[in-house]
Amino acid sequence: MDGRQYLVEYQKILKRLEYFNDQLTEIRSRTDLHSAALTGLPTGKGSDTTEIVTATMVKSEVVETTLKKLVAKSKELLVEIYSRFAVMDNPKEIEALQLIYLDGLTMEQAAEQMNFSIRQFSRFKQSGLKHFDDLENLTN
Repeated sequence: MDGRQYLVEYQKILKRLEYFNDQLTEIRSRTDLHSAALTGLPTGKGSDTTEIVTATMVKSEVVETTLKKLVAKSKELLVEIYSRFAVMDNPKEIEALQLIYLDGLTMEQAAEQMNFSIRQFSRFKQSGLKHFDDLENLTN
């Protein structure tokens, strides 16, 4: 994987983490609703309430497992990303890459945070990406 792919893959994983975290929140909310609605109703083998709760619990476990795998993968990517940052010379390039790829800011937001014009920020980002990619041979 070249350097830029680590950054892009990390962004993708963050989006998937957000999606599955939202799914888990929704599942838990439904579980709470089912539990509240089912209190006092007859349960037992073959009842609809038992099947609904069981299916919801299984889905919750699957989503939790998926989240754990995504977190582990994101940690692996962050180790690689930060190992490259550690040997880069220009802190402004590092900050530019962090703001865009790790923090998810837009170019405009990142430029404003660094007190640069978009053009200046873009130069730091592009030179940072070049240097980040050039480190491929150093980190392997």
